[in-house]
Amino acid sequence: MEPFGEEHAKVYDSQFDRLATARDAVHLGARLALSSLPDSARVLCVGAGTGEDAIKLAAPNPGWSFQLVDPAPAMLRVARERLKAAGILERCAIHDGFLQSLPETAPFDGATALLVSHFLTDLKARTDFFRDIAGRLSPGCPLVFADLAADREAPGFDDLMGAWLNALRLCDMPEENVAAYREAFGRDFAAHTPAELERAVEVAGFEPPVLIFQPLLIRVYMTRAR
Repeated sequence: MEPFGEEHAKVYDSQFDRLATARDAVHLGARLALSSLPDSARVLCVGAGTGEDAIKLAAPNPGWSFQLVDPAPAMLRVARERLKAAGILERCAIHDGFLQSLPETAPFDGATALLVSHFLTDLKARTDFFRDIAGRLSPGCPLVFADLAADREAPGFDDLMGAWLNALRLCDMPEENVAAYREAFGRDFAAHTPAELERAVEVAGFEPPVLIFQPLLIRVYMTRAR
């Protein structure tokens, strides 16, 4: 199955339904981190995927509008359908491409980047990713981001990874895929330590990030543009 291609996009929102508690914690973190935004806020959703970020934030904030950005056309096609079904498509702009190619606009009031940057295994590329987001925000505006991050040398890492792999088994991932995932951690997914990730965000133009949730390997942070 091609990552983020047509077939993956069709099952993306249902494949981890048994981990809904962790998924909901990520979106709760986003809602809380952005709760101080004005009633007419413009929110940038980077790596918007199937539109879940905007859908979760739109319902309690009827005056907000959203700019979705994602380089996967198949995911955005699903997003458009979901946004229409949720009755918020008219509040959303959709950009097929990376953030660098989004036409210049007025600065956004806040941003999300949920489960995106850990696909950038090079630390400089990851820093540049956050730098691009910082360039789209006014000083003091919040960013909430969530990523896989863990110190593989830390005591207890094997137990934490074991719990994460059990979560994948809970979602009916075949055992050979579970073993492959363990090998892919640090190759297909960034395995920077939390300290490295936090420093990269700070170097990119944000205040030191604050950890607000940690479901298993997923760390949810909030910060503000400097």
